[in-house]
Amino acid sequence: MALKEATTVMSERSGSQPASPMARIEARLERIEAMLSRYDELAQQVPPMAAMAGDIADEFATRDGRMDERLGQLLLLSERLTRPPVLRALTVAVEQVEAAPGLFAMMGDIFDELARAAEAQGVDLHEMTSNLGEAIRGLVLLAAKPEVRELLESEMFSPGAIQTLSTVASALSENAHTEPPRVGMWGALGALRDPDVQRAVGFAVKIAKDVGSSMNEQG
Repeated sequence: MALKEATTVMSERSGSQPASPMARIEARLERIEAMLSRYDELAQQVPPMAAMAGDIADEFATRDGRMDERLGQLLLLSERLTRPPVLRALTVAVEQVEAAPGLFAMMGDIFDELARAAEAQGVDLHEMTSNLGEAIRGLVLLAAKPEVRELLESEMFSPGAIQTLSTVASALSENAHTEPPRVGMWGALGALRDPDVQRAVGFAVKIAKDVGSSMNEQG
């Protein structure tokens, strides 16, 4: 009773009456109704917007004339992309892409280590890079020439030709740093008694004959 009387006295002093439960409910309902009215206005705008989007799609389909085919291809692509093997492959690809930064960092570390080792041995990296660029440029220009294709399609790189060139290269390498003897005409004639020299001369004569025959065929 004392608390009720104190509340009544404070209400009378403030000049206002305490709101009844019904009044509070009505005020809350009014707030809810105001909120719903805003959503109602938004819902009323949805059909015109959907209709406009439909009109745009219809106009595009009319101009394109292949909307059904496009949708069919899109559905087919979606079906293929969601197949388990494709999904597994895509997962592996994504994992590789995610691991790419670490791989590039590792490659950078390896390159730095090789560069430091080359510099320690006195290699000029700038000069080496310049020469490498010129070599690549020369190879690209050379590969564009038709003569290179003819060379690649010839017997130049056949096993027999490579073995013969290797034999000649070995002989040149063995005698590159030795002083050859001075041989006159009689010395050369005397060297022809050597079986190895006879075989080499016979080989050279056979090559000369075949080259001459090929030149005659080419006109």
